[in-house]
Amino acid sequence: MKQVLAVLAGLVVGVLVIFLAQAVEMAIFPPPVNFNPNDPEQVKQFMQNAPPLSLVLVLIGYFLGAFVGGLVATNIIKGITWMPSLLVGTVLTVLGLINLLAMPHPIWFTVFGLVVYFAGSFIAFLVYTKFKKNDQKS
Repeated sequence: MKQVLAVLAGLVVGVLVIFLAQAVEMAIFPPPVNFNPNDPEQVKQFMQNAPPLSLVLVLIGYFLGAFVGGLVATNIIKGITWMPSLLVGTVLTVLGLINLLAMPHPIWFTVFGLVVYFAGSFIAFLVYTKFKKNDQKS
């Protein structure tokens, strides 16, 4: 039960971090004034013309969300297993895949977008266990 709660807490925190990162990205690179996100043609044009730095910031937000979510999940279970952290990464990857299928993205963004969640969540587990081992030595 504790592992399920760890995954749920990690997901909530991870999604919040991603939303916050996307809000920052949208403040730096706002969409056009009359942009309608419900118009597929406008979305396609927007994605084709998005500055690469804008998309890199989105990927950084995905990584940070997976990292922080994975860290929360790992911390709740005290680092006894990597499973909750990677489950956070897996669920975020599935949600990211749904987003990638819903609107067109550049190929490079799609490739990195599918890897970044697993990377963030797994690195979170490694960082947690590394710091935990260092704490036990001192």
